[in-house]
Amino acid sequence: MAIFRKIFFHKRFRLVICLIIGIYLMMSTPFWMELSATLFADIMESVTRKKVSDVVNVIRTDNFLSTNVLPSFKRIYSLESRILQNKATYSRIPHPRQVDVKENNVLLKQDVESDVSDINENFCTDKSKWSKILSERLGKVTSNMKNWTFDKTVECPYLNISEIKHLKPTRKGSLNCNISEDVFLNVTWTNDIYIASFYDDCVDMFITDCCKGNSRVPRIVHYVWYKRGELSFVGFTSFLSVIRFVKPYAIIFHGDSLPFGSYWDFIVNMSPAIIHLKREPPEYIAAQKIKHKEHASDIMRIEALLKYGGIYMDTDTLIVRSIEPLMNYSCVMSNQSSGLMASAFVMAEKNASFLQLWMDGYRFHYNPSNYYYNAMVYPSKVARDHVDLIHIEYAKVSRPVDMIGWKIYNNTYASYNWSHIYGIHLYSRIYRKPFNEYTIRTMNTTAGSICRHILFGNKELCNSLIDHNYIR
Repeated sequence: MAIFRKIFFHKRFRLVICLIIGIYLMMSTPFWMELSATLFADIMESVTRKKVSDVVNVIRTDNFLSTNVLPSFKRIYSLESRILQNKATYSRIPHPRQVDVKENNVLLKQDVESDVSDINENFCTDKSKWSKILSERLGKVTSNMKNWTFDKTVECPYLNISEIKHLKPTRKGSLNCNISEDVFLNVTWTNDIYIASFYDDCVDMFITDCCKGNSRVPRIVHYVWYKRGELSFVGFTSFLSVIRFVKPYAIIFHGDSLPFGSYWDFIVNMSPAIIHLKREPPEYIAAQKIKHKEHASDIMRIEALLKYGGIYMDTDTLIVRSIEPLMNYSCVMSNQSSGLMASAFVMAEKNASFLQLWMDGYRFHYNPSNYYYNAMVYPSKVARDHVDLIHIEYAKVSRPVDMIGWKIYNNTYASYNWSHIYGIHLYSRIYRKPFNEYTIRTMNTTAGSICRHILFGNKELCNSLIDHNYIR
């Protein structure tokens, strides 16, 4: 008995007993139980999103949700609540007022509900509304794909880019993951752009749960924009071609900044979902200095498609018809007349195996002295060795075999029938003459007919005169 008494009154023993009792009491309270469960839920979310709801159901309590202590849990709860209640509905407006923080504009509930069709209750699964807005402003696509004589002219829509700032902004849905309420998309009048880092959770949730639909490839278009400055007419036309024929849920820009200028204002005014993921291009790969900026751009586009999936395009690549038949391949690229792969257009599902092998080429076989090797030769070799991992459209999204070089800018080949291609890489840097929404009206070339098809919805020559004061 004396021994037990001696042990009990020992200072360290009493300290241990107090710690055990304290931990027991703490873990018995709802707060600490919920904290532990929340931490576990975060771990579960990082492993697999499918089982988070099981954890959420266990720890969901009114008392806990009324606090603002654990925003990470509330983010998970918010996501799971939306999925459980309606897997396709992210655009509902649960509060009387919505405030756009950037412009401090307040929208009354009745104003929001009066035009809710612009957002659509099934925003995640329905087609984007951009093409509808574009059709209203510039006309629907009516090009005659059977007649290639270009022997008549048509009335083309009036388009003065400088007037865009006077147009009424489009009511739209924008990402809104930083507020505590259960809102995923926010209705605003403003042209705000969601800016985040490459590993942003909100963008990841949006793409994973909202942009895939029934296709393997998410309907997201990626551009790399680094130290580029003002948006050119060719880039503008590329964006419009995406809006017309891809109908993306979002366009994501990867780089240090966004474009600017009148052409950019036109796109932003019309577009409901533009995301800027701020990134710097890599300087080294496999401990080697990256010599060419195009190699850094290659790495950025591969990383973007591995993480999110979607469609990557160079800003001088144009889409001329729906790419729906290609959306269920794991990876799609187009090769050039040389037979080498062209990286100006790449579409893939998330974590596509072909892209992983292509990235391995940069990691383990980078050849900075050979410009073409990692960008074209190596992916061509991977495609030959792993034909089951990639679908190749032969010269259908790069440059048609019989239209290489300057031919698309030469009126000798103006009647070329390009109806069989999905898109074309203009290589616009080789064309130095004025090239804009005015000159293309009477530009009797393949490049001119393609640009008219995208901008005006009709490939034929325009009968309206050009105001030469506008030619830039």
